[in-house]
Amino acid sequence: MKKRNKNHKVAINIIIIAIALFFLVLCLAYKFCNVNVINVYGLKNQTEEGIISYLFTDNDERSVFKLYARYKLMGKEDIPFVEDYEITFDSFTSISVQVYEKSIIGYVENEDGYWYFDREGYAVECFDYVIEDTIKIEGMYTSGISLNSKLSMVVSTSDGVGTGSIEALDEDMCETIFNMCQLILNFEFDVSAVMVAENMEFSLEIGQVVVLLGDGDDINQKLSDLKNIIEVLEDTPGTLNMRELSADGSYVFTAS
Repeated sequence: MKKRNKNHKVAINIIIIAIALFFLVLCLAYKFCNVNVINVYGLKNQTEEGIISYLFTDNDERSVFKLYARYKLMGKEDIPFVEDYEITFDSFTSISVQVYEKSIIGYVENEDGYWYFDREGYAVECFDYVIEDTIKIEGMYTSGISLNSKLSMVVSTSDGVGTGSIEALDEDMCETIFNMCQLILNFEFDVSAVMVAENMEFSLEIGQVVVLLGDGDDINQKLSDLKNIIEVLEDTPGTLNMRELSADGSYVFTAS
């Protein structure tokens, strides 16, 4: 009986020691297993440094265990311009991050800053700086907008910042703008701005060329034609009138 009790105590001690060693190893791993290799994929508007800073908020040592716990138990971080992301834990010191960014086709400016919108015209983000290679809509503005709501745009007939008389764009005109921005991206035009005049006509700035597009009718065909024309014009300063075809069936370019 004594021998059995002794063996029982030995077994208990072994279990206690094993548990203690397990937690010791876990604590050491928690402290010293830090991520030092981070592979980020799918970036366009965000930066690798930006993604990393959001993933390791309040985690300066980049502990893989802290990151795993937050990712699995507390939910994902809300990262600007990012719709979703997935983390793969390659090892105790290496992770891969696949980023799925929100679709951004342009921006407008108002008193809040620069509102970026997607192809459906919904507000994606608002910042106080301009992101490179995004299309600016000039001659119009939007107010009272919030994230994930659809932009309702107006044209100012005075100074372009909404302090004078204004005229609201109807839904079709707004859709024309959103569609135009998407086509510009599809055709890879180097457009610095889409301008909306007081008479509700559109024009583009491409390098030193101003392209007059009229009221948006046949915009798909006009931009398709523009793809070939702009390559010929290159950086020749002037105005390309695409409101309508001339008598000989061409568009008129006037050098400046």
